[in-house]
Amino acid sequence: MSSRKQNRSAFTLIELLVVIAIIAILIGLLLPAVQKVREAAARTQDRNNLTNLGKALHNHASTYNGKLPVNGKAVVVQGASAARSVFFQLLPYVEQDNVYQQGVTGYTAIVPVYVSPMDFTTTSGSAVTNYAGNSTLFATGTVPALPRSFNPNGTSNTVIFANRYGTCPTALMLWSDTANGYTLFNASALPQFGLAQASCNYALAQGFNSATVNVCMGDGSVRGVSPAVSLTTWGYVNNPANPIPIPSDWAE
Repeated sequence: MSSRKQNRSAFTLIELLVVIAIIAILIGLLLPAVQKVREAAARTQDRNNLTNLGKALHNHASTYNGKLPVNGKAVVVQGASAARSVFFQLLPYVEQDNVYQQGVTGYTAIVPVYVSPMDFTTTSGSAVTNYAGNSTLFATGTVPALPRSFNPNGTSNTVIFANRYGTCPTALMLWSDTANGYTLFNASALPQFGLAQASCNYALAQGFNSATVNVCMGDGSVRGVSPAVSLTTWGYVNNPANPIPIPSDWAE
């Protein structure tokens, strides 16, 4: 029986370099697409969080005869009374009643619905919130109510929550903090859009990019604030008692 020698083909160095170059080009083409998918998913999650905060606020109001939570209100938990933040008071309505029942000891808990995947400043493991409440609603002496205090423009034209960095510029915006600037945004000053972290003002609403600031309206809908919004219009959409018709160009 005769044996045949079979020649084995092998890549030459040039062929190998060509293959590597092709793979590199393909990776270069795929990475932007993957990044866009991640960004889109992060935006969707951010908006879902705001929607859930809106639902939580309405459920809280239904429990307390329409009244909204007040930042720093004394709340009794497990027999102990202490000043609690708006976000602490909303815990039972975002499926975090176990954290609520822990009282002060639960302040270090990470609450998923309070964290936005769009925020590059948030340190993993920090109990921060990427959302701030409207100071006109949650830091007043007279407790507003849903929907009867939202006149004449209604709940659909009033901002209740807005995006905000979790670390601003170096301080952590803890959801449990009762300091108004840490859990509420100043409704009389314009939001910051796509700023460098060092320029962050923790008392303001902030967008995670230069294009928009996501906000939750009083009816639970989510909208994007345009960078072209004027201070006058921004003041209108943050005032539940605003009597002036709101221009339509303030949002995306």
